[in-house]
Amino acid sequence: MSRYFILSLLLCFFSISSSIAQVKLPAFFSSHMIFQQKSQAKVWGWDCPYSTIFLKGSWGAKSKTVADEHGRWSTTISTPAAGGPFSLSIKGSTKILLKDILIGEVWFCSGQSNMYMPLKGYSNQPVEGANSAILKSSKYLIRYFQQEKSAALSPKATAAGKWFISNTKNSPDFSAVAYFFAQQLSEALNVPIGIIQSSVGGSPIAAWLSESARQQLQLPSAPQKFQSDDLKKQRKWPTVLYNSMIHPFEGFTIKGMLWYQGESDVTAPSRYASCFSTLIQDYRQQWEMPEMPFYFVQIAPYGYLKANAGFLREAQAQVAETVKNTGMVVTTDLGEKAHIHPRKKQAVGQRLAYWALVHQYGFEGLQCKSPKLDKIKKDGEHVLKLFFQNARYGLSTFGGSTDGFSIAGKDRHFYPAKVVFNKDRSLSLSSDLVEHPVAVRYCFSSAQAGNFYNNAHLPLQPFRTDQ
Repeated sequence: MSRYFILSLLLCFFSISSSIAQVKLPAFFSSHMIFQQKSQAKVWGWDCPYSTIFLKGSWGAKSKTVADEHGRWSTTISTPAAGGPFSLSIKGSTKILLKDILIGEVWFCSGQSNMYMPLKGYSNQPVEGANSAILKSSKYLIRYFQQEKSAALSPKATAAGKWFISNTKNSPDFSAVAYFFAQQLSEALNVPIGIIQSSVGGSPIAAWLSESARQQLQLPSAPQKFQSDDLKKQRKWPTVLYNSMIHPFEGFTIKGMLWYQGESDVTAPSRYASCFSTLIQDYRQQWEMPEMPFYFVQIAPYGYLKANAGFLREAQAQVAETVKNTGMVVTTDLGEKAHIHPRKKQAVGQRLAYWALVHQYGFEGLQCKSPKLDKIKKDGEHVLKLFFQNARYGLSTFGGSTDGFSIAGKDRHFYPAKVVFNKDRSLSLSSDLVEHPVAVRYCFSSAQAGNFYNNAHLPLQPFRTDQ
């Protein structure tokens, strides 16, 4: 037996005697939590070096491991099909008993202020239907973990936060998008739904990248020391939100990720697609889930002053097209020109849920994909004929206007287009001001609202053909 091992045991003994050493867990391993069903759920924590750790779930599963020389330990425990409540005992130098545990489906939600926006809304910016949603929010099967907002210059090992059971007292502080997503899943699946929320308003995508991803993209590094304690100033730097808001959760067993971010990057759309693609692949690698579903929200119409947000939406659409197991929610019909935080969050949450219900839970007949441009044909000298994917029965405005389309000739001057619905489910576009149209745009501006949908009331994706 080595002297180092004996010394470690003595240190542990004296620590226990002085009530300092004990089994410690990250905040998200606690009573009222939700484990991912039918998985080898990862559990980790800290204790004395070389301590033996025993885990026992009341559902019948057991696990055993040994802490390393730094006291860090990690193991997995089998989880059954959805159910509960259960308990989990974790015994090392001391014992912890986690109570009222449910087993179901767990989703991780991240992004900036539109993901963080709570049901109760922001100042002078409400969430539509919030009061009714809160009234009906006493749902024992929905649990919500809110990560406290922070930034860090190096990866953190722990996260600050707490699990909450959904009820009228707690739900006003839940992310509206995440709550409506969870509500839709809970009603469809009738199983516990766990949501982990880790978002920071006003944050650029670079702040959510890991250090290895930052180096891969050759982005500037964060300073060695923050010059201010103000999170609004800290959040602008690469990696600082990943370090504090993502890294502590890596390995926590989840079903997939939801993402709503991009408003802070409208002035730099050219790099967004590469940053976002790299972020997705990096998170999948960190979680050891190479096919982890990653569903995200395309930013909504808003009157940006310094940029055309159409280019950022184009970058988001590029990611949806090129990165596997992703899905994009289109929001051309949900924005508000004067408010960057649209009030219609229920539709966003539901549309995210459609992606999960179709691709993770096998709901046949349900549609989740927005229509998008398929091809264009010339129809004589003055008309362009457009065909669309994900619109089996064609497009409809559901009684709304036909605004949003514009066409241009070779001079690249775009004018509003007249729209004709054809029996073959295509649209014909023309303009008295464009004699020979060659290019089309749809809602390719910062604040243009869209009114075209497929029969599932999923809005047409913005696009341009003049790239």
